[in-house]
Amino acid sequence: MADAKTEKQKVKEITGKLEEGLKELFNSERYRNYLSTMSKFHNYSVNNTLLIALQRPDASLVAGYQAWQRNFNRHVNKGEKGIRILAPAPYKIKEERDKLDPVTREVMLDKDGMPQTNDMEKTRDRFMGDGGIRLYMGRNAAADAREGIGAF
Repeated sequence: MADAKTEKQKVKEITGKLEEGLKELFNSERYRNYLSTMSKFHNYSVNNTLLIALQRPDASLVAGYQAWQRNFNRHVNKGEKGIRILAPAPYKIKEERDKLDPVTREVMLDKDGMPQTNDMEKTRDRFMGDGGIRLYMGRNAAADAREGIGAF
């Protein structure tokens, strides 16, 4: 079932699309379309811009589901499909490291002869395979023009 895909499978599928798209990108017409998409979505990464261009070359404005409601006072149509991107999902890990003497760079020992440790928190990057950006289709172009939505 498509819903049972793991995150690794989703990321692998999306990166496969990226590789295919990069191979086809330098066809002159496709390259022109990609540059047009990049000019509209300059806040997105190169990979996500390419994914938008591959899935919806005619996209003029994309935003997350809640952003449509909160920022644009619009609702996504029932059954409308989202554009899939690689969404950043950083996570934190805690590491325990030996405390080093700043002068000798040797492990410092406590009064019992045990190594002293420091707890460190590191942020690691991870990308989820389904950012699920929703594409607004411009159902009411006249109202959008009055409000300045989608005008670039």
